[in-house]
Amino acid sequence: MPYLGERGIGMKYKGQITGLEVFSIVEVAFLGKVADLLINPDSGMIDFLVIEPEIKFLEYRLVAFNDVAGFGKMP
Repeated sequence: MPYLGERGIGMKYKGQITGLEVFSIVEVAFLGKVADLLINPDSGMIDFLVIEPEIKFLEYRLVAFNDVAGFGKMP
């Protein structure tokens, strides 16, 4: 699924997103890494990122794709 929205992020493949680290700007904390994507079957768009926690005892999180500010490595 190469299409990731209309917000200037551009087209990326799932393999380019899974494994990326996720930081919360609001919580000012590292949340974990992208484990998977939840795609809306009606629109074909990504609705949520599934975040694998850094500590295995914590639950996986869903982050709404609309809340994502950007992709890439931190400077």
